Amino acid sequence: PIQFAAKLGFSDVLKFLLEVDPKEIVSADDLALALEIASKNGHSEVVELLLEKGADVNVKNEEGSTPFHLACEKGHWRVLQLLLNHGADSDAKNADGLTGLHLVAMQGGAASFRLLLETNADLSVCSSNNTTPLHMASENGHQEIVKLLLDKGVEIEQEDDSGLAELTPLYYAIEGNLDDIATLLLQKGADPNRTPADTSLLAQAAKRGAVSLVKLLLEKEASITGEDGTWMPLHTAAAAGYDEIVTLLIERGAAPDQAEYYGKSALHLASENGHTEVVKILLDKGADPGLTDNSKITPLHCAAEGNRLDIVAILLEKNGDLIEVLDDDNSSPLHAAAQHSCTEVVKFLLEK
Repeated sequence: PIQFAAKLGFSDVLKFLLEVDPKEIVSADDLALALEIASKNGHSEVVELLLEKGADVNVKNEEGSTPFHLACEKGHWRVLQLLLNHGADSDAKNADGLTGLHLVAMQGGAASFRLLLETNADLSVCSSNNTTPLHMASENGHQEIVKLLLDKGVEIEQEDDSGLAELTPLYYAIEGNLDDIATLLLQKGADPNRTPADTSLLAQAAKRGAVSLVKLLLEKEASITGEDGTWMPLHTAAAAGYDEIVTLLIERGAAPDQAEYYGKSALHLASENGHTEVVKILLDKGADPGLTDNSKITPLHCAAEGNRLDIVAILLEKNGDLIEVLDDDNSSPLHAAAQHSCTEVVKFLLEK
């Protein structure tokens, strides 16, 4: 019965049950479970009553979470205040190594976060996978908490190891297309050229079509180039069809003809993905339509086998000799179109 009362916030009912004969009907485990339920659901009056009756404020459940963790997850700052006043350990970690700071930073309750700041908790504390509160707040778009952490001088370049790559808070902000968070981090000195993953931050922003982030990173002197054979920001933008970003990058010095892993240029990628406007921009900016990849495939091959008739026409208008180029399999663009049943392109090429 006390768990039911705790869940629904019936403090009067709970008070009655506890006063009937607490030693007979309520064990320490009952109190602990009731406190867990009340904390999770934000019932501050019930929490206060249970604490006064001796409930263990730092008891852990099967997931290693205390009532304090559960209140942090939901942003119940009044409950947090009560728990702290009764000796809750603000630095306790759950089974994933997360503290209350991590959980509030993920949840986004600024009032709760300010309350935790008063406990002098470790603001740079790392979870089991090296995630900090700044990672959590940045990934989840909680600008006010990010600002509070940065104003306290936390480590801005901390890398986690939550996946295949070690990622910084700035990476998470760009991954989530969170302009305001990225701006805060860059203003506080986050490195725009740090490459914690297999692609640059600028390439990540370009891939997502985040024009404002691309502009911001370029203003902060993010590199538009990289090692030969890797995907450059221009490659990602061209493959995704973001013409404004393609233009921005070329105007800032990106080389239109630089090749990626398989020797493909931005023009190859735009052609095979059917991005007509990007193809036009690249050609206007001097991209060579005659470049071949590692298999001797031209952009025209790519457009032909993808049934991109408008791009086929544009490329041939730029260089009519492309129709005769053979790849490593001795296939011409006409062969490529026929093999992929691209009837319209086949007819068009035969007329040429």
